[in-house]
Amino acid sequence: MHRVAINFDECEEGCVFPLIDDEKMHARVLLCSAKKKQVWPRELSSLAKFKYLRILDFNGFNFDLTILPDGIAAAVHLRYLSFRDCVLAELPSSIGNLRFLIILDLRVQYSTKMIIPNVLWKMRNLKHLYFPLLFETSDAGKIRLDGLTELETITNFNTWMFNVGDLLKMPKLQFLAANVAGNLEDIESIIKCMTMNSNVETSLEIRDFDCYTEERHSVFRKVLACQPLRVLCMEGHLCRMPMHYKFSQNLTKIIFIGSELIEDPMRTLEKLPKLRVLVLDDAFVGKETVCSSSGFLELKILELLNLHTLEKWTVEDGAMPKLSTLVLANCRRLEMLPEGLQFVRGLQELDVSRMSKDFQKRIRNVDPEMGRDTHKVQHVPSIVLDDK
Repeated sequence: MHRVAINFDECEEGCVFPLIDDEKMHARVLLCSAKKKQVWPRELSSLAKFKYLRILDFNGFNFDLTILPDGIAAAVHLRYLSFRDCVLAELPSSIGNLRFLIILDLRVQYSTKMIIPNVLWKMRNLKHLYFPLLFETSDAGKIRLDGLTELETITNFNTWMFNVGDLLKMPKLQFLAANVAGNLEDIESIIKCMTMNSNVETSLEIRDFDCYTEERHSVFRKVLACQPLRVLCMEGHLCRMPMHYKFSQNLTKIIFIGSELIEDPMRTLEKLPKLRVLVLDDAFVGKETVCSSSGFLELKILELLNLHTLEKWTVEDGAMPKLSTLVLANCRRLEMLPEGLQFVRGLQELDVSRMSKDFQKRIRNVDPEMGRDTHKVQHVPSIVLDDK
């Protein structure tokens, strides 16, 4: 027996798993899945006998309700260890013994805050490292990643829990998802990482970074120009954007929050050739925006949120030919849906919330005089109108 898969959801409470020591010794793969409250079986309370495991996968367990089996560190030949979608408050420090580990997935349930021991630097064969959204160390210090020269993937890297300089010591890095809390030096270090290694596909979230000075705005422009950049979430005052040809042409997703742009951002963003998702949240202080006929050729999702001064939106025939989802929320001065939406034939979902009552009536009312916008979206299968 080289592979053992246990679906705890299909097991009666108190059921046993009669694995003899020889079977445990020869097992190479152990997959454990549970979505309901389950009691971990007594005969698996220790995994010390599974000495030659290569893959150990826990999926969906709540380790606040049941025990985390001990002896995981005895499986020194482990290549893959995952706690995906689990509830796990603390990772055991003995995990540092897994020197041959290649993949470590700590993406526990999003509401779970995990304590991570500062031992990951010992796993020098790691190639793929997935951190949880919320975590800290037992000593409140930063997590060491120096020496992980084989790393190819790292997610949920944030600058308050790691030294950004460690990224510059990862020559094989191919994917980086990072969060930065408005520190100029940290952003410049990530720019340096992307500049040194053009193969690093980067997803970057920058929070609390107001660009009121030329120095800070120039750093923002450097970020935009990095060709490895695929996803950018930017929170903070920008006022203006550079021309489209100064953006990374590989950007697939952009989120601007609180940008206070004074010029129509659509004129620039619609020219990005690979852009598929665009979210503008309190990002534009003008009255009118236009999506031109040749713009947003790949865009699939568009969200216009909290644009408090927007009064008119024009969509020309031929714009956004692949748009499938449109979200409008709290743009209370917007007078009506653009006429050109009727030509966006692939639109599948329209979600409208916290808009003016007149705006809602133009869509909702079947009376031709009152529902003057119904013809614009009558081809859309799913329309959600929330009056709140």
